[in-house]
Amino acid sequence: MTTEPIPGPDAAARAELEAMAARGGQNGMRARIVLALARGEAPARVVEAMGVTYATVRAARRRFAAGGAAALATRIPVRRTAPPPEGEEALRLRSGVPDVLLAWEEAGKRRGRLPVARLAIETWARDAVALGAVAPGALFPPRRSVRKAFRTTTRVVQGAFASLARQGFARNVPGGGSHAPGQPPFAGRYLVACDTTGDPGDVGYIPSLLRAAKILEESRAARFEFLTDRTSVLETNGQERLRLLADIREQRWAGVFFRSWNDEMAALGPVRLDNVPICLFWPRNRRPASFHGTRVAKIDGPTTPAMLGPLLADCAAAGCRRVAVLDHQDPRGAFRAGEVARLASERGLEIGPWHYQATQMIGETPGTRDAVRAILVAMLAPGRDWTPDGIVLMDDHWLGPLEEALDMLGARQGGTNQTRSAAPGKLFVACIGNKPALPATRLDVRFRGYDLLSTLDSFLSWCEAIHAGRKDPPPPVAATF
Repeated sequence: MTTEPIPGPDAAARAELEAMAARGGQNGMRARIVLALARGEAPARVVEAMGVTYATVRAARRRFAAGGAAALATRIPVRRTAPPPEGEEALRLRSGVPDVLLAWEEAGKRRGRLPVARLAIETWARDAVALGAVAPGALFPPRRSVRKAFRTTTRVVQGAFASLARQGFARNVPGGGSHAPGQPPFAGRYLVACDTTGDPGDVGYIPSLLRAAKILEESRAARFEFLTDRTSVLETNGQERLRLLADIREQRWAGVFFRSWNDEMAALGPVRLDNVPICLFWPRNRRPASFHGTRVAKIDGPTTPAMLGPLLADCAAAGCRRVAVLDHQDPRGAFRAGEVARLASERGLEIGPWHYQATQMIGETPGTRDAVRAILVAMLAPGRDWTPDGIVLMDDHWLGPLEEALDMLGARQGGTNQTRSAAPGKLFVACIGNKPALPATRLDVRFRGYDLLSTLDSFLSWCEAIHAGRKDPPPPVAATF
């Protein structure tokens, strides 16, 4: 850019310019530009130092030359650029391309044709858009600044911005630089990594998660994509896993929601996904997750034992005296019979001989379901010395076997379809469930559990706050009811 020298401001004009610069705002920025040019600074230096465009520098120079300081107060749009990386940040970006991208390029045998500097530039630009560092429609730094910051060539920089334009993270204007998109390509798109094929029936965690996603798609204009084959993709070392992790790191989605993060997934090894909003719900591996990043949130709800107390309190409030408890034989959620008896006695309840732990989640196999139903039939059969008037189910999958057991007992007693649900007398049930897809039942049931609609809603709000540029927004929470 070549410019004619601007007239040197006299003392009065300089004082007026300095006063405008001190007040700030767009007029102050224009005054600072004129003062810098009057000191003999090159326009390119002004562009880089102040983060504005060449067009803004030219407009400020022309207005001052035509009408002095007063002319700068007219409406001249100040167009800013995103700040170029500097110092340690530039060094990190040059040498710290996320390993998942390098692994994907190496697996695709394209490393020789795609310089690491280009990957670094694309990573930096995508993060600038995703974290609100560059405003929608604003200019990225001049190519010269980017080239110097990443110590690479003009050709590599041009290739990076051409790739960003194809991905939707930049809009290249001939002679006008590269602009951030008005709306990022990931806007409103979220990935949910959970197996939606392993939960039979319209009951349980997965149906509630699907229902919550559908509600939020309508109310918050979000779009959810479900990684249905999570096991084969994440727990193996194949190309599909590398492609998925590379897609996450390339900001394909506004956020990623993992149902859980277990030891098998942690065996993937370290994966750097800095600045990607990732939520790990119920992380069973308490060590740092393989996702090493600045935007990873781990959220825990109350443990299964912690939720037993309120369920027992519900039974006591319903007038129950004898209560049976069915829970999972799970290292995370199971507890000993002595703990159950203690929690029950604190609420004036008697447990008796029935504290049954299922070895598998009911619903996984027909055999498990049959076994639980048989236990319930034996527990509720008339004529026993100890029969519960309340049952606590630590999983809503058990409601089906319970209803089947009551139907069998009612049939044995000659009851009709209308009276079978009452056998063997009025029975109160306290059950863990998942909103918004609580199971339909004809029994007297008090549900407690997880509100997945509110949980997923808080995840969306957290992701939106990150993309709006807020620092340390409140993390998502595991809502309960």
